[in-house]
Amino acid sequence: MPFVKFNQAKQIEYMKLLHKKALEQAKLQDPPLFDPQGRLLVEVSLSRSQLKKIGLWKEGKELAQKTIVVSLDVHADPDLSQKFYSRVSDALTNALSETGLQKKLTKAKQLPFNTEKAIEALEKLPKGSVISLQQEYSHHLQLVTQVYQKSVPELEGQNLSPALEKALIKTNKLIMRHYALAIAQAYKEGNIDLEKLNKELDKARKEIANSAHRILRDEIRKETGVALTEDSLLKKEVDAEVAKQKLAHPKKEPDVKKIRNKLLTKIAEDTVASPHDLLHIDTRLGNAVWIEGSQVTAHDRHIQKPGDELATRQIIRHQIKDGLIIAYPTSRVQIRVPSLDAKSDASEVEHMEDVQNKISHINERYFDKRVPKPDFFVYNLYTSLEHTLDDAFKDNLQTQGARQILQGVHLYNARAVEEGNPLCLVQNIPINGFGSTLGYGIGSSKLVTEATLMTEIALMHSLLGIDHPLVQNINQHYKLFLAQNELYLQECRVNATEPDPEKSFFSQSEYGREAIRIIQDEIKAAWKKDKTAPPQPELHADKIRENAKAYLRYIVANNLHHTDEYSKLTQTLSVFIEEHSIGGCKSANERAQAINGRVLMLDSLLIADPNAPHKDERHALMQALAKPNDPKGLKAALDGAYNVLGLQSAAALISFMDQGAAAKGLARLDIQLDKQYIVQGFNGNYFEESSLTNLKQNKAGAMQAHKGLAEKMMSACDDSQSEKLPLPQGIMQKVEKDLEKQLGNYSSYGKAFGASQTGQAFVNARLDEGARKHLYEGIEAYQNRHFALMVDYCNKFKLPIPDDSPDFFRKQFIEFCARKDFTDFAGDKGKRKTKPETATQSLEELFGKQGAALYKLALAEERHTKEYMNAVFQESTSHSEGNKWSTRPVIIVAGPSACGKSTAANAAIEQAKSALPTDPEDFSGNDIVAADGGVAREVSQMRKLAIQLAVEHGYSGINDLHNKSNVLGDVKDCILEAAYATDNLGVVIPETFSHAKTSTSMFARIDQLKNTTPIWIRVTGENKSIFSALLDKITTSFREVVAYMGSRRAFKTSGFKDEKPEDEREDTRYDLNISKDEIPESKAYGGFLSFMGGWFGSWKAEQNFKKHYQDGITFTLVNDSCYAHKLVV
Repeated sequence: MPFVKFNQAKQIEYMKLLHKKALEQAKLQDPPLFDPQGRLLVEVSLSRSQLKKIGLWKEGKELAQKTIVVSLDVHADPDLSQKFYSRVSDALTNALSETGLQKKLTKAKQLPFNTEKAIEALEKLPKGSVISLQQEYSHHLQLVTQVYQKSVPELEGQNLSPALEKALIKTNKLIMRHYALAIAQAYKEGNIDLEKLNKELDKARKEIANSAHRILRDEIRKETGVALTEDSLLKKEVDAEVAKQKLAHPKKEPDVKKIRNKLLTKIAEDTVASPHDLLHIDTRLGNAVWIEGSQVTAHDRHIQKPGDELATRQIIRHQIKDGLIIAYPTSRVQIRVPSLDAKSDASEVEHMEDVQNKISHINERYFDKRVPKPDFFVYNLYTSLEHTLDDAFKDNLQTQGARQILQGVHLYNARAVEEGNPLCLVQNIPINGFGSTLGYGIGSSKLVTEATLMTEIALMHSLLGIDHPLVQNINQHYKLFLAQNELYLQECRVNATEPDPEKSFFSQSEYGREAIRIIQDEIKAAWKKDKTAPPQPELHADKIRENAKAYLRYIVANNLHHTDEYSKLTQTLSVFIEEHSIGGCKSANERAQAINGRVLMLDSLLIADPNAPHKDERHALMQALAKPNDPKGLKAALDGAYNVLGLQSAAALISFMDQGAAAKGLARLDIQLDKQYIVQGFNGNYFEESSLTNLKQNKAGAMQAHKGLAEKMMSACDDSQSEKLPLPQGIMQKVEKDLEKQLGNYSSYGKAFGASQTGQAFVNARLDEGARKHLYEGIEAYQNRHFALMVDYCNKFKLPIPDDSPDFFRKQFIEFCARKDFTDFAGDKGKRKTKPETATQSLEELFGKQGAALYKLALAEERHTKEYMNAVFQESTSHSEGNKWSTRPVIIVAGPSACGKSTAANAAIEQAKSALPTDPEDFSGNDIVAADGGVAREVSQMRKLAIQLAVEHGYSGINDLHNKSNVLGDVKDCILEAAYATDNLGVVIPETFSHAKTSTSMFARIDQLKNTTPIWIRVTGENKSIFSALLDKITTSFREVVAYMGSRRAFKTSGFKDEKPEDEREDTRYDLNISKDEIPESKAYGGFLSFMGGWFGSWKAEQNFKKHYQDGITFTLVNDSCYAHKLVV
């Protein structure tokens, strides 16, 4: 039942109940699938009893259980609004931890980033022009799901709703991540740059589309068990077409992909994304807009047969104020229609009759039963006239379509006059800047002249009314022409000839020429002389409408509607004042949206709150509307309001509902030298004003039914993955039965504390909730973006996208290692013993590009688990027997890398005992936590697996593993802050002090701790001053000792499997918790400069310590190891 047949009171009651129920259901959504605009799509069905309660007795039978989609504005409810901004805040926090974003923000000098201020800026930002990604993808995936069902026989009749629902939940995670990334880049100095925000969201369309298609494909597979491959899509139809083409062209191999793409596209074009009516709530503009559903798409342009449905969508707007829907001050019946000309090879007369039948259908559906019945309705047609390139190279045939529509409307009007039905008046003002503009000049074609005359007749009716004497005079001439035209067309039917525009156009008849004279000389000339200014702006709707009419009269009087510059302004003002209208373009989306979106800006003036705390662009629009004879200013104000408040508002949803994607209208470019300007001249999508800086739709076309949808589906179903690697049986057994079982199991650590004190229990016993937050810093943020990382990886390597799994990357790395055929070491084994650094490989050399990337992902996944951090904390903690210390020690152990700081820490603790006061009655001993980066490396299971694999294949280590494992770099800080937050834990900090400012920040942090005694210990090799040591040339110097220790610690020199005869070699048992003493560290020694940096830095830091803590405790530990292997052969 068309909503127009409800009286206004029933419309409002129905919409109020839908809104109420939608709010109730929205609060139950788990998780809520928020849109960047702060919206939720909610499907509502009302029972007949609920409908009866609001007075819909008769209508209730038809409406009961009918699904209505409500595009809910979360700002209408405080709880939903709070949830939305909290979700965005969390997403923003997660996004800020991503390395790529950090680099961009650093370059833009936007760090540190204030998340709280960014959210405040977002709350103030009008949302009507923010790209509505979740609403787009909800409709897009609905359409794709239907196309799957129509193209794969095994899916026919199956319920795919669960698969779609799961896919939407996963896709929403990606959307919120990209939204957060966009906000971070668009925020600056308390404001969000809407243009930049939309630019980033538009870029995200492409990336999300690829992922969303794969996610949906995988969910359908899991739900139904049907293996969706590219070959399964329309297999029967594709095979038939291939056979047909081979028969026609035996020597030419058919392009199967092209055939499948074309067939899928046709199905998508003929399938509506959502057939349901939709209610769009916008609390900012105060609009409650109803958009009628349709079972057919605007692309369905065939010769209509009796009973065929037409893709019309009624648009009704009311207002929402203080959460309640109430009547609009004015009434308008507005219908969006597809282009009424058919794509067919039928005769011209058949096309004209088809247009006549379609308009009759529209009249019967929307206008015929209205009381009172309207005298006329305007058909606002936005397509081009005489667009030569489009007519020559595309199948839209806009010029031909315009001719058929104008002629078909004459047929309808002839019958309307006889039957007493309303006239249909075509107002064909092209708005895309291509082809010819209106005009009666010598250069105007007959079609352009006809379009101009019919447009001006429509404008006269809208501005003067049908009862005005001059309008009646024009109509009398028009009726005479209609009678004459009927006779002529009947003659064409009999003779089977095409109509001659000379005879079938009103403008070419003597009656039409008289109508032109009346309009030009009597109406427009009088308007041009009229200097009456528009009334001042008032809230009363009639006054605003009168202002709009006054401007429209000025525009028409001065023939500004004959120019491209004012075409959109003319059509917008026209629709705004029209009481009954239909309108559309070829697809009924892009250009219709441009006008309907602007009309909503004018509509919002009727209900604008003059007492609003802030004045938005509507205030400037109202002022411009009251300023006399300044169409340029009015156009700028209208476009300004549309640019900020309405680019993606209710009018934009029609494209989602119809073709499962956003309209692809693009803003023209001002700079004509820009290479894109050349593209503009050939691309009809560049029709919007250059002032619409927030319009970013470059990637929208790839999602549309008739553009890129089929290609996305085919790509998602392409199962060709990276080459499958061979599967060595020995290691595969370990992978399947052992390694995966070991993941996350770190029970071998902390055995000294007893079996009952391991893992989480160990941590909980020593750290309170606040301290544990420091220990687990970054884990939640990583886990929130984990699924997005999974999707990125799966898309890159064409893997199925699984459910979010906390060990996904680690299992993938294990499986990858099991499948990979590693290259064994083939170098000099003797040299490997003496110079092990020459027998290494880089991570990428050993694992390949994919394996190296997967290692880093697996390591990051491990790093961001509580199990790993618990194990690191436990391994970092030791217990010292004896009396309880009265103050907490913070022991700083300084020295160059590889000098033995970690080993020296134990000696440091013993030294500290003598320097610290104790409680003579407490013999519980003391726990000490070492904040040592080496422990983070030693505990990591993924790192150990990588090293074991390198050694297994004869390499002494991985030379860049330390650099490629930098995700472990902040573990030390988390351990340190957790220990600092616990007063009864002693702390040991091994540090090289190679950076000059390290000691300053360290001491400042220690100063913040209560009841703490800092202790300094420097590790050196000899009791000499640093300056004399620098001059010492003896071969047994501390530097050589450290270099030797560093090299032997980093890389393996003996005990390789390849040193044994093949028959004596045993299968390696890979242990993810292998002792650090059994494998090399693979952290290359830094050499002389690194040593001197650590040595000098430690000495300098010691001087700072003594200066900062004048009574501080200091020790020097001498590493008395000697370099005894210089002559190893």
